[in-house]
Amino acid sequence: YNWRQARLTDGSMGATGALTPLQQRVDATMRPRGAKNAARLTGVELLQRLHMCTGHFGLNALCNILKQNGWLRRVTKEDLVEFSKWRCVVCALTLAKRRAFKPMPADSTKPHPGKVWQMDQLKLRVPPWFMCLFADVGSTLTITIEHPDMTTAELIIAVGRLRAIVRPHHGEIHVLKSDSVSSAKARSFRDFAASEDTDAGGASFDLHIAAGGIHEGVAMPEAAFGRYVPEAMANLKQAGRVERYFNKAYYTVENIHNAYITHKGAAGTPLEIFFKAKDPPESAPHVPLLMWGAPGLYVRDPLTVATKFDDKSKPFWYAGPSRKACGPLAFFLADCITEHGNSIDVDYGMMKIYEEPITRRCNVMTTGLLDAVMPPLPQPAAAAPPAA
Repeated sequence: YNWRQARLTDGSMGATGALTPLQQRVDATMRPRGAKNAARLTGVELLQRLHMCTGHFGLNALCNILKQNGWLRRVTKEDLVEFSKWRCVVCALTLAKRRAFKPMPADSTKPHPGKVWQMDQLKLRVPPWFMCLFADVGSTLTITIEHPDMTTAELIIAVGRLRAIVRPHHGEIHVLKSDSVSSAKARSFRDFAASEDTDAGGASFDLHIAAGGIHEGVAMPEAAFGRYVPEAMANLKQAGRVERYFNKAYYTVENIHNAYITHKGAAGTPLEIFFKAKDPPESAPHVPLLMWGAPGLYVRDPLTVATKFDDKSKPFWYAGPSRKACGPLAFFLADCITEHGNSIDVDYGMMKIYEEPITRRCNVMTTGLLDAVMPPLPQPAAAAPPAA
């Protein structure tokens, strides 16, 4: 299978059978050599695989992904009912359940994409120690930038990286909303936001800082953290990986939320709305639906093999799309962790993934955890020996 010539095999993708360029890239990377092809699965098996590939999304989000990729014909109403009865212990352990509420603002008109952003920070228990999430109010796109500490200097660098992403498509940011974090209230950061000398490092945007304890001012990034963090922890738990790889699992989940429609009523994916195009440019992150943490083999470059007698393939486990590569090539590169713990970039067409261990681990965890708390079944009394 050649991912550069991706095309449908059964003609059932969408009403017309035609694919957009983005769908062609998604369909191509869904089928790296030897990997289990999601497009060939049907019914509950397809729903369970997508559930484990997306960070354990719910049924509504999975239905939106099926519709977006033209796979609704592969499931029936009975399959949806059967999937809703299936219980995943990874979800029960990691995903939070809470009552949803959202205050109604006086003006609910959405701003133009890229102009109004909300910002929130997350402190980690492992390096890189801090994450700063920026949520675009106009498109619901989220961009997370990691940094080693919460000083004002690091926050200015994070905002500068955000501006570098936004400016080529939407110009300068107009409004940045933040909670009552000390680095955002510092005098140096307020001077940075108010300076009009962009050549000297100024930004010239309106800075809104919410009062302490008031979370509605940055509701979007806080809600995003509430979804992304448990889903990333679900990826770690289903793969049996330590928290050291949290950032890789987190970025995979964030990219899926940006690249797919996960809630009803959306006019398009956050990437489509932000870039104002049905096919986002190649600078946008690309997310194939593969199980995070699944083991596999990658084909080594013949130029890097020392002798003809060395192994031509090496083992790895999949850690999501690559974040180190830039440009069009980044669309086809995966972040893989070798047996020695090193992170390398591998072409999706040059690797073979085995997803069965992840599926088996989730099923074993579900049955093993529930059986551990159940009392043993009473044993039937032994039958009396027949009379002589």
